[in-house]
Amino acid sequence: MSSPRRPYARVTFSKSGRARFVGHLDLARAFDRAIRRADLPVAYTEGFNPRAKLSFTPSLAVGAESLAEICVVDLARPVDAGEFMLRLAEQLPDGLRVVDVTVEERGRRSPLADIAQAGYDADLQLAGVSVQQVEDAVRALLAQDEVIIQRRSKRTLREENIRPGVFELAIRAGELPVLRMKLGIGDGPVAKPQEVVSAINRELGIADAITVARLVRTSLA
Repeated sequence: MSSPRRPYARVTFSKSGRARFVGHLDLARAFDRAIRRADLPVAYTEGFNPRAKLSFTPSLAVGAESLAEICVVDLARPVDAGEFMLRLAEQLPDGLRVVDVTVEERGRRSPLADIAQAGYDADLQLAGVSVQQVEDAVRALLAQDEVIIQRRSKRTLREENIRPGVFELAIRAGELPVLRMKLGIGDGPVAKPQEVVSAINRELGIADAITVARLVRTSLA
């Protein structure tokens, strides 16, 4: 027997300004409150403290901005996407802006399950190195089969090879050079922007040769 189909809203939103300092749990609370105020027909959890059934793409580092975050909202019944977008947008706090809403149907599998890559733009500050040297370090990193970093969990510090999670890496020259990255997220190979920056600094031989002045998540796919 096939699983029942359920309506859901796929909300694409940006996160900027003061909202870039909002952590993942507070982001979920902000959406829950906005949905309640907008009186949208969403599905709620059961129990003494029901909450809107929401799921988000992997969280951003606090302080990072995004042009393309995604929130999946389970619905109690189908609703017009334009109406949903308008009513939700009116209730979200400053710094959270709805970019697009689509209303579709889902089975048991999460609509976010296939998202495996994220694009990032990192404005760089350089110390003691040139843009050409950074470009050379990026090429050297991409030529390697393994890029080993240390990743800390709650209890352990372990070595990880992030190279399989680095899909694209390039420098765009400018007043502030921009490091453009396409990195793995989710359940597949994972690489984090700061891990990539640390690996480039290691290639350059200077701990803080490049630092990130501004980080923006530009895409999810």
